[in-house]
Amino acid sequence: MTVFLALGQHVDFWHSYRGDSPTADGFGLDFDVIGASLDVLDRHPALVCDWDWECARALHEALPHDAALRDRLVERVRETDDVVRHMSWAGEILSALTDAELAESFRRSRADLAATFGADNLVEGCYPQECTYTPALPRRLRAAGIEWVSLFYGACGFGAFRRDVRLEGAEAYNPLRLFTPEGDAWITLVPMYNHGDLLDFDGMNGWLEAVAESCGDSDGLLHVSFDADSITWPPFLEAVATAVDELGFVECCTVDRYLATHDHVRDVTLHRDLADGAMDGYGNWSEKPVNFRMWTALLEGRRRDAAVERRLLAAKTTNFGLATPFLHADRVATVDGFVDEFGTAMWDAQPLDQGPPALAVGRVEAAPGAVFSAPEPFGDGGLAVWVQVTFGDGVDDDAVEPCALVFDWPLPVTVHKADFGGARSSYEITEAQDSLNNHLTPGWAAFAPGDGGPGVLVAFDERVLAGPAALPLRVRDGELRVNPFGTYWGRYPDMHAGLTGGSGQAQQVVPLVGSHYHSSSPAFAGTTLTFRLGVVPFDGPEPPAPPVWD
Repeated sequence: MTVFLALGQHVDFWHSYRGDSPTADGFGLDFDVIGASLDVLDRHPALVCDWDWECARALHEALPHDAALRDRLVERVRETDDVVRHMSWAGEILSALTDAELAESFRRSRADLAATFGADNLVEGCYPQECTYTPALPRRLRAAGIEWVSLFYGACGFGAFRRDVRLEGAEAYNPLRLFTPEGDAWITLVPMYNHGDLLDFDGMNGWLEAVAESCGDSDGLLHVSFDADSITWPPFLEAVATAVDELGFVECCTVDRYLATHDHVRDVTLHRDLADGAMDGYGNWSEKPVNFRMWTALLEGRRRDAAVERRLLAAKTTNFGLATPFLHADRVATVDGFVDEFGTAMWDAQPLDQGPPALAVGRVEAAPGAVFSAPEPFGDGGLAVWVQVTFGDGVDDDAVEPCALVFDWPLPVTVHKADFGGARSSYEITEAQDSLNNHLTPGWAAFAPGDGGPGVLVAFDERVLAGPAALPLRVRDGELRVNPFGTYWGRYPDMHAGLTGGSGQAQQVVPLVGSHYHSSSPAFAGTTLTFRLGVVPFDGPEPPAPPVWD
């Protein structure tokens, strides 16, 4: 039995919390850390890495500022056993791209990586930026030429699919077959871990020994990948080198080489839309007013058939998060530039002089001072209203609710959703959660109670205001709260560290030091939101098609 250790460097020099210059406030830190990591790698030739790259700006715009570092990176890949793999061309919210945008992103990524590092050193694997995932991705990634994908399975609080699938023993450290819900396509899934998970095992040696215990007589792959700008990389690499020297059952490799000699151990299906921010969903990227501005403009760019290159650059995750509650000023300026470039649709709201409407199912709990238009018919038995809310400085960290829709429903609750390629799917909520945002919103999502009662489709007019996941949820005390264009915060869900032999310390510590583990509420202070909301009740197991806005 051998535990293979695969190290992944996730390289993107454009950040939501630092600026766009080769300085300490920009990507100068990236250069310093990567240079120090290369020094460690040079001292320990047994260590190898795979490097996944954002190409559009990190590779082409930022890296030329340090020609010596560029030469070292290219030489490292061309002259050692290191390889490069895909992130996506511009580090987009991969799950929210259209089919054509996704295909173009990987076409560009493939061309750029091959030209820089050599086609022989490019492997067709993908670390989706921020682990952004939607259930149709196995089919779309395979169509784009991608053979395997990695998603976080760690317990440190920086995760993706740990709460969706319980992996036993060697399953947590071996390739899986990840299927679409329809079963019409699959892609190899490699469970991936963050350096924060180290805290659960009292050091690198302890972690590798725990992996060996989980795997028994089987080989295992501990794939650890995190951002290349993390100052923890050099000491982490030293700890890895020591472990490889001291533990006779450990060998360093790359993921593609492990996959070449080891079969899948289990088939899995993921039903939720995932991302690796706080709460394992899209809160960091779709629960701030700046996110709404950027996404509304991007959709307008799609309607106007703006150049695909510009749309991909606009969809970059750093234009949305990960920083919470505020983005760096350079990021806000980038968002403003795209809003000016793509334009916005102009719609005159009806007179906003009404109180909240009465619903056929559930009730509306609006923010103080929220005003509404008179309800209009919408779909079969539904209604639509314009909503406008202005927030003062005294926002609540726990929740910002412009216009919450509240339903007294028992669990489980089914969430019906679609992605931006038109693929529909659903998932069940089976436990209370303070903040849940695991459904992309191409203008709508629908919700149904576990007792078979009527459900509700909630829609918004994307021409007025939109977000990639603009309907966050709170489920507790027998209530489902749907929060259009709002945000929730609260208790982090249990990541069950014991499943992989961990102590649970990582989940306690990492949210205390992570820069993105903060409520988005302060971002709403002093802002005004205007949006157009539709609510349609429905009976039966499936919601109706979302009505078309006039």
